[in-house]
Amino acid sequence: MDKKKFAKRYILSLTGLYFFGAVFLFLLLFFLSSRDDVNNALEINQVIALSLALPLLPCASYTGFVLAFKNIKELNKLWIIAICIFFPVTLLFITIYGAIMIVPSLIKNTKLLFERIE
Repeated sequence: MDKKKFAKRYILSLTGLYFFGAVFLFLLLFFLSSRDDVNNALEINQVIALSLALPLLPCASYTGFVLAFKNIKELNKLWIIAICIFFPVTLLFITIYGAIMIVPSLIKNTKLLFERIE
């Protein structure tokens, strides 16, 4: 695929991903915050800000994958197996490690923050 066609597909897909996410999140947040039984409902400006900011995370992830794998034309069988097996396993271990270490890292960084103030 030539560079122009790749750029067009990338921009269209990224724009579509962002706007679909923004519209979906706006509707979700708006209807959830407009319920009568919600105590701390979001105001409309907060709903708009969140619906414009939160789709940036999947867009950044999509961009990272596109940029990382755009130069790969064809994978041999070994690389396909490695990506299919080790990539999900790596993400699983990173997620488990992050879930285990979130509380100790928060405590450690909070202590460091208060030590620098004193």
